[in-house]
Amino acid sequence: MFHAGLYCGERLPAGSTTVPNPMPIVEVLSPGTSAIDRAPKLRACFQFPSLHHYLIVWAGRPRIVHRYRNDTGAIETVLLTSGEIRLDPPGIAISVEHFYID
Repeated sequence: MFHAGLYCGERLPAGSTTVPNPMPIVEVLSPGTSAIDRAPKLRACFQFPSLHHYLIVWAGRPRIVHRYRNDTGAIETVLLTSGEIRLDPPGIAISVEHFYID
């Protein structure tokens, strides 16, 4: 499993391993952790009010689940196999294809 987050705030101290207010989180699934990444961890992550996007990326094929908090605060889900992913906030657009460049 690989995960990454984006933090928009003051510079964190050197050596920090925790991001206090992530906006998007990206999880790349591995066979051993996929059940955890797709359910319990998802619920826990959206308890952070700052989190707006949670991307689950399949490593072996172009498939991304984009879960996001809409304007009313409800969590919505979109399955993407191609095309653009908009992350607003913070105002980033990236294509599914960019995750799968050889």
